[in-house]
Amino acid sequence: MTLQTELGTTMVLIHDGKGQGAPGASAEAEIKLPQSTLAQLVAGYRSARDILNDSQVCAHGEMAPLLDVLFPQCQPYMWVADHF
Repeated sequence: MTLQTELGTTMVLIHDGKGQGAPGASAEAEIKLPQSTLAQLVAGYRSARDILNDSQVCAHGEMAPLLDVLFPQCQPYMWVADHF
């Protein structure tokens, strides 16, 4: 899977349950999205289907099942930055 944001492009290789980045490489399944949207996906704030329906996102290949597995939607929570 290739991820492309305004910060750059990287291919995510998945093998034996482990992921590894390969900057600059490309794959058949690719997604182009804003960095802020990628952060929401990674944090579980938005579902893969919601992300794929976003007008700022362009995806090619079978992305929905892959994104559902890699980035499941959950109940995200972040501590206040100055909370100790």
